Amino acid sequence: MLIGLTELKTYQVTSRGGEIGRVADVVFPRGEWVVRYIVVRSDELERKIILPCSCLEQANRRKRLLEADVERSQVEASPDLDLTKQIEHQEEQDLYECYGWPPYWLQEEQDVTPTGALSGEPEQTGGPDQAEFSSPELQLATDLVGAYAVHAHEGEFGVLQDIAVDDQTWMIPYLVVDAPAKHSCILVETDRVSEVDWVTKEVYVSLPAETLLDSPVYHSQEPLTPELERSLHEYYDRIRRIT
Repeated sequence: MLIGLTELKTYQVTSRGGEIGRVADVVFPRGEWVVRYIVVRSDELERKIILPCSCLEQANRRKRLLEADVERSQVEASPDLDLTKQIEHQEEQDLYECYGWPPYWLQEEQDVTPTGALSGEPEQTGGPDQAEFSSPELQLATDLVGAYAVHAHEGEFGVLQDIAVDDQTWMIPYLVVDAPAKHSCILVETDRVSEVDWVTKEVYVSLPAETLLDSPVYHSQEPLTPELERSLHEYYDRIRRIT
């Protein structure tokens, strides 16, 4: 299921021991369109909690709920990271060890299960693979919304208004772009993003404006439906066949 970040920020997050708080943001590595962490604002703990996406169950849209397969005690003991600064590799490692889940740089894409979370023992993440791993720079998604200009072949096309997240894989398959020429939003496939300039806040898409304008219309106040997702798949598959 596709969920926009704007919608996701209305979801409550719970642990096995009770409610944690509400989604405040998501974190992804620059250069990769995949969410690694969600940021949860906890009024009770009076701070923001960072949860790895690998510990999250599929979202419940009807209840506006995300369940995390972690204990409340682990949440309370989790590192209080400064999100205004770059998260270092050691801090990421400490975060995963706290929750007892293998870090994303060691785990397979599917069938991931916690080890320390069930046994009470921290997950051991050492080894040669870890020594060779270098953390990419992480980005808060909210910083992009309303701030990044989107360029097609002919020049500036619109403004990034949201991102669409797949709650099963936590990939980011689409960017939601406010396109004044169409008087609505469109969803641009991230596979078509050729460059992001993080300094000038610009996104470059390897498609002409006409092609983007012909894509399915999306009204930003509505949920991303399975019907729209199918239409997008069909549209971009057709574009791939002819380009």
